[in-house]
Amino acid sequence: MAIQRLDATPSYHEFRKFLISNTPVILPPSATSTWACFRTWFKTGSDGRTVLNFQHLDWLYGHEPVIVVDCSSWDYREDTFGSVLNSWKHGKDQQCYVKDWHLPLRIHAQSRSVKDELYDVSELWLDDYMNSFYCAETSDDFRFLYLGGSKTFTPVHRDVYWSYSISTNILGTKRWILFPPSCTELLAPLLKDCERQDAPLDVRNWDQDTVDRFAGLGMIDFVQGERETIFVPSGWYHQVINSPGSDNNSLCFSLNHNWCNAHNLPAMYRAMCAEIEVVRESISDVKDMLRNNGTGWETEWEECVGELLRKSAGWNWTTFWEMIEFSLVERSNQRPSAWPRMSTSSQPPKSYVTQQVEPLLGDFSTRPEATLVPGLASVLDRIKDNLKRI
Repeated sequence: MAIQRLDATPSYHEFRKFLISNTPVILPPSATSTWACFRTWFKTGSDGRTVLNFQHLDWLYGHEPVIVVDCSSWDYREDTFGSVLNSWKHGKDQQCYVKDWHLPLRIHAQSRSVKDELYDVSELWLDDYMNSFYCAETSDDFRFLYLGGSKTFTPVHRDVYWSYSISTNILGTKRWILFPPSCTELLAPLLKDCERQDAPLDVRNWDQDTVDRFAGLGMIDFVQGERETIFVPSGWYHQVINSPGSDNNSLCFSLNHNWCNAHNLPAMYRAMCAEIEVVRESISDVKDMLRNNGTGWETEWEECVGELLRKSAGWNWTTFWEMIEFSLVERSNQRPSAWPRMSTSSQPPKSYVTQQVEPLLGDFSTRPEATLVPGLASVLDRIKDNLKRI
């Protein structure tokens, strides 16, 4: 199975086909050709080739704190970007990976222009419930830079909350191994085994029989070129292996978003339901203890489950529904935030949004959390009202 590569940047209408079908696609360099980082992060070398401008990057971001993962030991450390950049400049620490660096948020927090300094969010993925909500309502977001040497990689995983992912190679190339949902059942015991051993699941360690079994189920193995962008669908497991850049400095830099909108809300809702059941099972003894205390225990139980989920996964039902409410209001009344404004041409039809959200509301109304989680009933009522207005 091969991944589809587009020769020209699609319109939003054309890109929606991949959102609806939940299939991956590679976009050409033209999709991000206007990004500022392609101008400011590079310079012309003595041989006339375009090379990374280490000095300028150190001047811009050398003081910034980053989390560094050693891919040979999976140890984490805190460092400054300048320190890591200096090691890379001298060919050292090729196994070191700067991950989950919220640079766009850091730039915005310092009252600088993300568009002028780094990049501009494409209209193809501007309809983003997660980042628009988090940028306006919290001090967090889901926009990250991943920067690493030639010995860095991310093991097999699935993105947070079953969100979509978009990833652009600023420098270097990446080898991707994508697993469609048809592979999930076969992957599950392998992931569990690695979890027990506290080890990463690395496709490069598989024997040929295992590779062939997954290939027969639709696994895709390909290389994403420099300045190409990949769309990773909701719920697809994947592994990513970094490769050197075109200037042979053995580095790979990418800009990534995790994101969601009306198209993948049902998948995220199902993922949340499944995660809730895992949490319930893990603290079933607490439920027994609360039940023995007498009447009224149900509300406290749901609060315990929701709080544990928030601590482990970063959100819970309250966050999920508040995000949807915020995004519905944003369609007609956009508030200033770190997230760019969005036109109606980069959104699905209003009827489609209603069609996606209403069944989730109906299903959720049958769950105990709908009435037991404090404040949630009013959020759900406001969502219903907003759906009537859009």
